[in-house]
Amino acid sequence: MFKKATTGGGTSTDDVESIIGPSVKIEGDFKSEGNIIAAGIIAGKLETTRSIRIEEQAKITADIYAHDATIAGEVRGNLHILDRLEILATAKINGNIKTSAIAIQQGASINGNLLMSPGDT
Repeated sequence: MFKKATTGGGTSTDDVESIIGPSVKIEGDFKSEGNIIAAGIIAGKLETTRSIRIEEQAKITADIYAHDATIAGEVRGNLHILDRLEILATAKINGNIKTSAIAIQQGASINGNLLMSPGDT
């Protein structure tokens, strides 16, 4: 999904096109052709043809469309993930999920329906 940094760990920003920082609030649709890291507040629709990472402090009230996704924060909306969805222990999701593959860490909170259908999202 995202390249790992060679020193210090964490996510490298080399492959990231858009970073929505923790002090940023977006109302409306946000569409990108590149990787996205979201740590702020978003209300509307969030869409990319590549990967998205929702950071732990993020509060998203939007439907999310992406190729791959990692969720660590709060999402109120439906997730449409073409390939792989990773839900971390700190995630809180209220919405339906449609994906081809999923990994869920213990401690995550999910309230919604899950539809897994490889290659058909």
